[in-house]
Amino acid sequence: ELEHYDDKLDINDLGFLQRNDISRVGLEATYSQPNLGWARQLNLNSKTIYEENGDGDVTRKGISLSTTTLLNNLGRIQASALLFGRRTDDLESFDNGNFTIPDRWEFNVDYFSDSSRPFSYRVGVDWDQEKVDGHATKARVGLNWRPSSRMKIELLAEHVRRDGWLLHQEEQNFTAFKTKEWRPTLAIDYFFTASQQLRLSAQWVAIQARERDFFLIPGDGGELLPSGKPPGPTDDFTISNLNVQLRYRWELAPLSDLFVVYTLSGSAGEPRDSFSTLLQSAYEDPVSEQFVVKLRYRFGS
Repeated sequence: ELEHYDDKLDINDLGFLQRNDISRVGLEATYSQPNLGWARQLNLNSKTIYEENGDGDVTRKGISLSTTTLLNNLGRIQASALLFGRRTDDLESFDNGNFTIPDRWEFNVDYFSDSSRPFSYRVGVDWDQEKVDGHATKARVGLNWRPSSRMKIELLAEHVRRDGWLLHQEEQNFTAFKTKEWRPTLAIDYFFTASQQLRLSAQWVAIQARERDFFLIPGDGGELLPSGKPPGPTDDFTISNLNVQLRYRWELAPLSDLFVVYTLSGSAGEPRDSFSTLLQSAYEDPVSEQFVVKLRYRFGS
């Protein structure tokens, strides 16, 4: 793969563009082997990437190895290991200077049970090195239940703990945060008929972040320099976003539908609130509530 984006390119109105002003080269190889005896299918994938910005700084380089294995019981194992090489970060400081990020490792593994059964599940864990010091761990559990041919329930919960989440604050100052994070999602689908569906979905994102270490951008583009806390209030923060939607859909004809949708959005919390308090505040004092009725009808054949 060969890619080049100049510094004038901006097509975000058409979709998401990761960044411009870069040249990138990548190589990918895939190997597949069926009927191993202990497994039905083994897939191995390896990728390498090298990227420079318009100034000639290496902004991305790394190698990854991943595997997807289909077991005899129709369960799946997905695992990967990634090594990100030493690189220059020229974006996160918002034009306040470049700095170097050292080598980092990431590992993840997931197990998926047989999804063709009425009840299936997923468990997984990630381990990542932070950009300055420490590591991040993410654990997730997913449950899928089909109690009948008309109903499906999906639940996914993710919990993240980080030792040094690096965020820019102002000018040349960065803060590394120690964080806890919950990301549960729920989706319930009920089909009255093949053309009528009721769906309830809910997603909550909650983050508690406590300031831990402070850094300054060096003038020579090297690694961030440890520093004392700048004057001013604490950098601690909390995020709590809740979105709940109840949607009824009736397919009147091909490409013709009636939608009745209720949406609740909540965002609240103080830096020292517990997770239960954050969830209760976001639900009881929502930022917005919407009720929408939409009719889409196609004329002609």
